[in-house]
Amino acid sequence: MTSRMLSTRSAARGELTPSRPLPSVAARLAGLDWDSIESELWARGYAETGPVLTPEECGELVALYADDRRFRHRVDMGRHRFGEGDYKYLAAPLPPVGGRGAP
Repeated sequence: MTSRMLSTRSAARGELTPSRPLPSVAARLAGLDWDSIESELWARGYAETGPVLTPEECGELVALYADDRRFRHRVDMGRHRFGEGDYKYLAAPLPPVGGRGAP
């Protein structure tokens, strides 16, 4: 599957399968049911959207993690007793996703 293919979720295993040309990330985000997302956040404290990024787009973002120049801040979770590992805040400008520009 290429990053230019829209993905649909397979009900059986939650997998993504190609189906038609992929709209921009901004268009995919705009197409979400934001009223429902807000209601779920208030009711449960979290909301699920289903796939927004393709596996390839996720891989592109994951590959950035080793390049500290792409991030403005790193948090060591163990230092703050949050558990193990770390996380980083991306620096501006946000990286392009799928070769199509930032969302």
